[in-house]
Amino acid sequence: MNDSDYAKVIGFFQDSIRFNEMSYKRTFSKSEYHQLFAWDSVFHPKYEILELEEKGDELHLLVSKECERINFLHEGPFFTNEVFKIEEDAIHQIDVVEYVDFKDSLWTAKRENLVSWIAEHHPELDGFIYDQTKEGAMKYKKAIDLFKNRKDSVSVKENNSNQ
Repeated sequence: MNDSDYAKVIGFFQDSIRFNEMSYKRTFSKSEYHQLFAWDSVFHPKYEILELEEKGDELHLLVSKECERINFLHEGPFFTNEVFKIEEDAIHQIDVVEYVDFKDSLWTAKRENLVSWIAEHHPELDGFIYDQTKEGAMKYKKAIDLFKNRKDSVSVKENNSNQ
């Protein structure tokens, strides 16, 4: 997955793949998963399996993930406990069972600040947060860049008051 090579990744899945992330559940055909994969790839994700234990037809993993989006919202990687369920030598379900040491209040505050600022200063990008297509990810990335380089940032205001 670190190479963002869809052809390699999709070869590990059955005809469809089910993702369960806490109470959020989605099932994708291989072609539907391609859209989400393309969205994620825009942010240049890096995954690292920190622990791996095989339990029958399941793989239990501790996974680290970071990317431009996560580094902005979480200020570093986040870690998940995941269970990969295997049938007929292919992954048919991935359960994210726990976020380990997830900084939810930081993530939420940074996301809300980003969304509010973009709505006010760049309405052409409004809605980027919900668009999980490649185009939506490109808008998300642009929103982060604009926000990080904004002229109304605290550091600019502080510099002006010191003159």
